[in-house]
Formats: sequence, structure tokens, C-alpha cells
Amino acid sequence: MQKSWAGNGWSITFDGSIFLIDSRGEIKEIKPTPSSRLTIQRSWFRRYLVHNSTRVLRLTGISKQDAIRLNIAQEISEAIHWAARFKEIVQSATTKQRWIPQEVADELIKSQPGHQFISNLMKQSTSEVLTPEEKEARKTCEIQVSNHIAEVNERIVQAEMQINREFFDRIELKPLTEEQVRAVITYDNRLQVIAAAGSGKTSLM
Repeated sequence: MQKSWAGNGWSITFDGSIFLIDSRGEIKEIKPTPSSRLTIQRSWFRRYLVHNSTRVLRLTGISKQDAIRLNIAQEISEAIHWAARFKEIVQSATTKQRWIPQEVADELIKSQPGHQFISNLMKQSTSEVLTPEEKEARKTCEIQVSNHIAEVNERIVQAEMQINREFFDRIELKPLTEEQVRAVITYDNRLQVIAAAGSGKTSLM
């Protein structure tokens, strides 16, 4: 992603969380938040960098493409970081055959970029300046996290059932039922088993 911009008498660098603004030697740091993002305001043929409704800098000499990329720099950074985190969790779970617990799914859902966030990156003028990596990150951010993780966990269950079938068939006098096997394989941090008397809860434990 683009991390620096420059024009007549000014330059801006962005490290993923903080914008460092140099205006003719005067340095200013701005760390935007979801409720106070940096935006670009256009007035006639001039563009201004705005934060909290205050013009911070006149962007003299900035191109249209650079203005668009500067305007969405924070969104792109957050999208790339969230997408990388999501893929890392899914890939690790798939490779190691490790269940993704509910707490991890909840954390991903809570930190997932919202609808308005994605809409900003879907605009035609914005989409045209995104790199393939950024477009892939945007696409990943649109995933239904709970459904995707449920599918990953189900594949892990199916693989474990197949790999350890002989064990589940021999661990007790009678083979464990599919419901018992699923309860054993569900490696969530908290698991509630509801079953009637004599249905095999002790064998499960």
C-alpha cells in the first residue's frame, strides 16, 4: 500500500496508524480513529486535508489518484491487517487441524471492518486505484466470519472422525455414536453436553 505523498512544500507519511505531516518544516502527527478520520475536502480546484472538521493542510500539487489513495489510506491499512489476521487463523487451524474457538470467532467479528467501511472501498473511483493485494483484502473483509469458521470447523470434525475412526470404535465396548464423537472433537473452550440418563455421557468424558 502507498505510505507517502508529497506536493509543493508538504509531505505526508503513514505507518498504518499515524500520519506524519510535514508542512514546510513544521511537523504534525495525527492518529485518526474510526470516529475522527482524516478526509480530503475539495473546494473548487483546491484540495485540503481535514481532521475533525478542521483543515490541516492544503494539498497543493497532489494528483487525483494520490488524493484518492490518501483519502482511503486508513481503510486500506485496516483492511489489509484484518484480512491477514483472518487468513492466518484459518490457515493455522486447517494446517494443524485445530478447532477455532468461539472467542476467536467473536474477536474477528468485533474487529471486522463494517459495511460503510467496505462501501468506501467499493466506489468505482476508489476501486480503480486499488492494487490486487488491496482488492483481495477488501474481498476478504466481506466474508461472513461465523459461517466461514463454522465450515472450517466442520471440515476439521470430518477429518478427525475419519482419522480416528478406529479409536472411537474401540474405546468403549460399543462404538461411540456420531453425536458422542462430535462432542469429543469439538475443542471449544467451553462445551455444554445435554443428554438423557444412560445415553453415554460418561463414555464421552
